[in-house]
Amino acid sequence: MGRQRLSDHGVFVQWVQIYQLSTDSLRSVLATYQSVFPHVMVFRVGGAGKGKDLILVGSNSPLNLDLLSQRLADERIAKEISRADLKTEADVRSWYICDESRLGDAVIGATINTDDNMHIETTVPKEAFRPLMQTNAEWLERLKSQDLD
Repeated sequence: MGRQRLSDHGVFVQWVQIYQLSTDSLRSVLATYQSVFPHVMVFRVGGAGKGKDLILVGSNSPLNLDLLSQRLADERIAKEISRADLKTEADVRSWYICDESRLGDAVIGATINTDDNMHIETTVPKEAFRPLMQTNAEWLERLKSQDLD
């Protein structure tokens, strides 16, 4: 539903926690997001090597960081992202993990979550309170470096 409501260059942003979530469930969430949005960027809050949360950006149009410095020159944007302690282009880039080109191979074979299978809704509660953060952190670091073997 979100994708159809976007303007031509609109973006849909989704927060995802990576703790108390198995890597298989994380891959399912990412695969599902990518199945909806043809263009995706993944960011790890706090930086690629740390942080407990992801920010997923999806769009119908290609996404890239090419206009980042121009966007940061806009006072409104700079003010908003400074709330997350992002003040420079380097700060934003330090959170970047990948786009759809790298994500696609990483989520091949992952279960797509749907209203009919309710995969995430039925799987994730069984994973609650398990120490899964480190496994996901390592997987994300490999995804960033393209070393998923």
